[in-house]
Amino acid sequence: MSIHVVTERAQVVLLQPGLAPLLADYRLRNRDHLGPWEPPRSEAYYSLKQTRENVAGMLMLYEQGAGMPLVALDRSGQQVIATVNVSNIVRGIFQAAHLGYGLDATLQGQGYMREILSAAIPMIFKQLKLHRLMANYIPTNHRSGAVLKHLGFTEEGLAKDYLFINGQWRDHILTAKVNPDFRF
Repeated sequence: MSIHVVTERAQVVLLQPGLAPLLADYRLRNRDHLGPWEPPRSEAYYSLKQTRENVAGMLMLYEQGAGMPLVALDRSGQQVIATVNVSNIVRGIFQAAHLGYGLDATLQGQGYMREILSAAIPMIFKQLKLHRLMANYIPTNHRSGAVLKHLGFTEEGLAKDYLFINGQWRDHILTAKVNPDFRF
């Protein structure tokens, strides 16, 4: 399946093995910036070898219908500027998944994540035929909360000690967006 969504300043594509070097560079450049919002990472996580293995694993989940790993590239296609991951796809009567994302530190506060997700989410709903997309964030991550609110995600509650992030269990605000065009 070909996935290519173009925005004013970026292009969103399905992660491919050939993009592993660009993803490894993104990870390394944003190590300190993304660290507070991610699980503990080993030194190997930032290597090209580990990134290639991670890409292969994410693509296997995609082929199995359990996830969709996306990256946002700059308009030239030469640099990963954001990641957009759909995970934990559940079918049956739920038809839902989780959405995770990250943005390059140098692009914070310029509307990039809003632009990228505004284009990606309709494609995700359509391609994956999902009814519900859930995105959760640490209460102190005000930027993420603002992006989700702008995109129409509804706050549904607070999960105590929800995920092990940056070395400790963290509460998360639970949000979701329902696909108004979903049909069984």
